[in-house]
Amino acid sequence: MKDKRKQAENIALFEKNSNKFEGERLIQVYINSGVKVVVNPFDQTYCSEDLDNIYKLPFERKPHPKYAKRGAIPAFDMIKYSVNIHRGCFGGCAFCTIAAHQGKRIISRSEKSIMNEIEQISQDKDFKGYLSDLGGPSANMYSMKGKDENLCKKCTRPSCLYPTLCKNMNNDHHPLLNLYKKVRALLCLISKRLLLVVVSDMICLIGVSILKSWFAITFREGLKLHRSIVAKVF
Repeated sequence: MKDKRKQAENIALFEKNSNKFEGERLIQVYINSGVKVVVNPFDQTYCSEDLDNIYKLPFERKPHPKYAKRGAIPAFDMIKYSVNIHRGCFGGCAFCTIAAHQGKRIISRSEKSIMNEIEQISQDKDFKGYLSDLGGPSANMYSMKGKDENLCKKCTRPSCLYPTLCKNMNNDHHPLLNLYKKVRALLCLISKRLLLVVVSDMICLIGVSILKSWFAITFREGLKLHRSIVAKVF
C-alpha cells in the first residue's frame, strides 16, 4: 500500500457503513484491471423468522468428510454441542469484525427454534446432557435493541457501549434469563431421559442387586434429582 492515509480512510468508510442500519452500497475500482469490488448494504428486512428458517435446514453438524482421516478436531469438539441464539453485535471492539459481516443490529432466534435445535442435539449418541455454549457471536445481547429504532437508523457510532452505554439502548436481560430457565428445564428432562437409558443398559449388564449397591455408594448425592426415575426402573 503506497498511501497509508488512503488505506486508513478506506477502512474508516467501510467501518462507518458497517455501523449504519441503513448503509450505502460501496464500490471500489482497481485502476490497473478495471475490476470493481462491490460491498452491498445489509438487508434491512432480515428478521428473526429468517434466522429461524436457516436453522431449520438439515445441517450435518459434522466437519467436512475430507477431515475424517485426520482424527478428532479439538476446535470442533469444543463447539459440537453449542447453540447460537442470535447474530450481530453492537459492542464495536477495535479488534473485532463481527459488525462488518453480521451487522450492528441484533437478530435473535425464537425460543421455539432454539429449543428445537437442543432437542435435535440430544438425539446425538454422544450427547451427555449439557451444552458447551448458549450464546451468540457477542456477549449476552439476546433480544436487545434500541428503544427508538428510528434513532438507531441514523446513528454511525461504532459502539453502543463505549465510551458510555447509549441512552437509547434497551439492555434488558430478562429475555435471555427467561431463555436460560427454559433451556435448563429442557436439559433436565433430557438428562433424566439419558439416565433412564444408561440405567436400563447397566441392569442388563451387571444385574439389579449389584447395581443398587453401586448406586448407593457412588452416586447417592448425584442421583437425588433423578430419584423418581431410578425408583421406577428398580
